[in-house]
Amino acid sequence: MRPSRPVAFAKTCSTGCAWFPFTCPRCERREDIPALVEHFLDRYAESLAGRRPLLSAAAQAALARHDWPGNVRELENAIKRALVLAQGDVLGPDDFAFLGATGSSPAPAAESGTRLETLVVREVEALLAAPEPRDLFRETLARVERPLLETVLARTGGNQLRAAALLGINRNTLRKKLTELGIEPQNRGE
Repeated sequence: MRPSRPVAFAKTCSTGCAWFPFTCPRCERREDIPALVEHFLDRYAESLAGRRPLLSAAAQAALARHDWPGNVRELENAIKRALVLAQGDVLGPDDFAFLGATGSSPAPAAESGTRLETLVVREVEALLAAPEPRDLFRETLARVERPLLETVLARTGGNQLRAAALLGINRNTLRKKLTELGIEPQNRGE
């Protein structure tokens, strides 16, 4: 059977090949990682970070040790995220801590996530203690969204495109939220 549309072919291929285990050769070629890292740094540094940071030897070694289950796309996304979040001119292992086993300390997001959840529970409990609690979802989101957006915008110098990328949302969605919450970024950068 020969599907006439690419979408149908992709679906047929993925379901038809599911019974046959295979591995992508690039997943196992760790010697390509340094070249790929340099390529992605060159490609995205200026647009995402406004500068071309260096990569420390420790970070390079940590990236080479990582398993990269998502293959090259995961590596590319890790470089992009590190560029946006990095605070210095040298990317170190801590800039890739979100990957987990990179040879650095555990990802701080896991620890701070627990604290954030505790704070949210306290806030919701306080809202529930009101005489007639209403709009819990909207109220809770408003209390989290404002500081989240303000912090990310401050970190990106008001650059909405970079802020949206950090938040994992579309720039138009970010603009809508800013308008809804009455937040005016210092620099209306794109």
